[in-house]
Amino acid sequence: MKISVILIMLLFLLNGCTHFSPKNNSSTSGTSASYTAARSDLTSDICLVYMYTNYAWGYQCHGSFFDADGYQYSFDFSDLPRDLSDTDRIDLIREIRNDATVHKQTFSAGDMEYMLNTMACVNENTGFVETNIMYDYGQRTVYGVRYENDTPKFVRLYSYGDWTQEPIDVNAAKIVNRFFTQVPRPN
Repeated sequence: MKISVILIMLLFLLNGCTHFSPKNNSSTSGTSASYTAARSDLTSDICLVYMYTNYAWGYQCHGSFFDADGYQYSFDFSDLPRDLSDTDRIDLIREIRNDATVHKQTFSAGDMEYMLNTMACVNENTGFVETNIMYDYGQRTVYGVRYENDTPKFVRLYSYGDWTQEPIDVNAAKIVNRFFTQVPRPN
C-alpha cells in the first residue's frame, strides 16, 4: 500500500505538477502563487484563445476562443484599441459567447478537462525556444486563460509567425499538442 502511494506521488512530481485542485493555491508547483481560479468559475468560462495579430499595413486582431465545454466561437477586434487589457478582452469575448449562437464543439469534454488541469501546472515564466521566421507575417498565438485574484490573464502557450515560439514548459507543450489535434497547426 505504501509503495502504491509513493509511486503515485512520484508520478505527479516527475510530471512537474503538484497542483491537485484549481481551488487550492497552497501547492502550486510551476504556477503563480496567486492563482485562485475555482473550478466552478471555469466550467462555463473561456479557457483557450487562438488569436492572430498583425501590425503591418494596419492593425488586425481576430481569432477563436474555446469555452470549458469545448465549443468554439469567433471574434474580430481589429477595430478596437491595440492596448486592450486581458480583462477587457475576456469581457468582450464573454459578450460574444453569451450573445452568439453556439458554433461547433471542437474539443470533447475530456479534452477540455485535460487541458484545464494541465493549464494549472504551466509555469508561464519558463520561456520559449524562439526562431525569427519572417517579417510582416503577423502572429498566430495560443493562449490559456488563468485567473489570478479573480482577474483573467492570458498565458501564452505557443506562437507562430514573425517569430516562432515553442514552449519550454512541458505542460504548455502538452496543451499545444492536444490543441493542434483538432485545430490546424500553422505552417
